[in-house]
Amino acid sequence: MENLRNIIRRNKASLIVFAAIFSVGIFLRVYNFNGLLVFGFDQSRDAQLAKNIIENHQSLPLLGPHAMGTRFKLGPAYYYFQYLSAVIFGDRPQSLAYPDLLFSIATIPLLFFFLRKYFNKDVSLALAGLWSISFFAVKFSRFAWNPNSLPFFTLLLLYALLEIADSEKGRHKNWWLAVAGIALGVGVQLHTLSLVILPVVAVLFIWSKVGLKERRAKYIAIIFAAALLLNVPQVVSEMKTGGRNTRDFIVGVKEELRNHTDLATNLFADVSCHVQANSLIVSSYGDNVGCSFGDIFYKQEGGFYYASLLGKIAFAFAFSVFGYLALFSFWKKPPAGKNDDFIRLISMFVAVSFLAFFMVAVGMTDRYYLVFAFVPIVLLGLIYERFLKKIRYGKSIFIIMLLVLAVQNAVTLKKYFTPFERIGLMEDSMLSENRALANFISVNVGTDRKAYISQKQGDWRILNYFLTGKVYLIHIGKNSGFLDQSVPYFLITDEAHKKTIIQAEQDLFGYAPAKQASFGTFIITEFLSQK
Repeated sequence: MENLRNIIRRNKASLIVFAAIFSVGIFLRVYNFNGLLVFGFDQSRDAQLAKNIIENHQSLPLLGPHAMGTRFKLGPAYYYFQYLSAVIFGDRPQSLAYPDLLFSIATIPLLFFFLRKYFNKDVSLALAGLWSISFFAVKFSRFAWNPNSLPFFTLLLLYALLEIADSEKGRHKNWWLAVAGIALGVGVQLHTLSLVILPVVAVLFIWSKVGLKERRAKYIAIIFAAALLLNVPQVVSEMKTGGRNTRDFIVGVKEELRNHTDLATNLFADVSCHVQANSLIVSSYGDNVGCSFGDIFYKQEGGFYYASLLGKIAFAFAFSVFGYLALFSFWKKPPAGKNDDFIRLISMFVAVSFLAFFMVAVGMTDRYYLVFAFVPIVLLGLIYERFLKKIRYGKSIFIIMLLVLAVQNAVTLKKYFTPFERIGLMEDSMLSENRALANFISVNVGTDRKAYISQKQGDWRILNYFLTGKVYLIHIGKNSGFLDQSVPYFLITDEAHKKTIIQAEQDLFGYAPAKQASFGTFIITEFLSQK
């Protein structure tokens, strides 16, 4: 106890700073969580699955969600987290997002301890502080999605690997081997890329650690055995289906390779995606939905602002170039007194990730980089250690850089928390919007509780989650043919296209607009027969 008091006394200022960083990070992740919760088609599908398990007593699934548009399914860990949360907090859409929220909050201290493996206390606090307010990190903490918890489990695996490599803590190795196995076992179930990247990095790092000698094979076996225990449901599924999911995985890989055979195009996409992802994670500059520099070229007020444009592009490329140069420099010649295992591990992770991204880079979006999200934060610290620390006023330049990045993330977060300004920052709609749309339909539907639905923005299937058992929705398209004029028709669009679409629908189907309401980014119009 006395030692603990002494530690607190010696680190009082740092503890206060960390408490402030942690508090801000928690606030940004929980602020108006229910009101601004993203709830797209994937979330409605998963919420329906959880409801079926709890209310209809269906069995827990042996497999998880489909991966990358293929028939291959990931492991079920994500669904199990959601089920457990629904049991504890109630079967509500927001309850299913709590595991991702909690893992995102836990990532902040975990990142700090991970950074302390190489950087001093002040630099680690500064970098963890930037992560706590990173728009990228905050955005993916505020809704339920299978890859959203990857930053936590990736960091947990890498931290455990560094602990295993530390020969001075031999008595704790079994615990860290178990932790590494748990992190790997969950991480490979969250995204197809993590299924490839995490096991390869774990094997390469342990096998490259000369000091482990003959124990390397043993450690790898223990880690993978622990990981396999967490993947027993998949093994059971494979035994029941004769390895169908494995075959689907192989077919998916072959199709991906067949669809992206232009190596030059893939290389360009891989490099450009890395550049934009690095920039997006530390500054929020970049395409916040896809994998390009799309929103750098566009300013909401209209017009091109070339000075700002060139500055943003220059920052994005300069950051990646100097970051990877610093990493390569420290890998080639490790500084005295520094943890060379840390640099070796990061270098392996970057190399393996680049190769894994190579064949899918053409179709990647920002979520693919969740497994990679901590790397730009590390690169920022390495830029300081390799370049800024050695020049006059380098520390001041680093502080100013951090402040500028923090302000830019804060500006983007402000837009994100404003419903009408968040368009372009997130693809999917919000829970509150969809619930209000469903309620409007339920209140205004006819006595037979049927309704035609046409949605030009968002996904009409999301509404089924709220209306199943209350209203029967019939989706219509351009070639729907004859409609039953006794059934009301609801059109969902946005403000920009409201007039033209309403007129077109009226001319096409012979309905007349009766009622209209606005919910966030959506405009819903009820049409009734003119006859």
